[in-house]
Amino acid sequence: MVEPAPPDLAKLDALETEVVRIPALEAEIARKDKIIASLQQRLFGSSNEKLDPAQLQLLFDEIVLGRPAPPPEQSGETSAPGEGTPNAAPRLSCFPPTSRSSSTR
Repeated sequence: MVEPAPPDLAKLDALETEVVRIPALEAEIARKDKIIASLQQRLFGSSNEKLDPAQLQLLFDEIVLGRPAPPPEQSGETSAPGEGTPNAAPRLSCFPPTSRSSSTR
């Protein structure tokens, strides 16, 4: 009969050391998972879904006042209302301006 090879005692000691460390490492991972979960809750949780009061004021002002006016043109020329719009019919300067009346004759 052939005798089995003697076990390597150094390898067995190293394996035993690693087996003893496993529960401590698992406990550390569980602790870090709890820390991550609490930080995620703090960062993304329902308590952070509140609106900023300044943002509400901006929304309210826009509703009350309508949309903000577009900024004025930067060119030095000032134009009368209605002039320069692409859909407006050209004005004829030889005729006096007419006013529209809702009354009928």
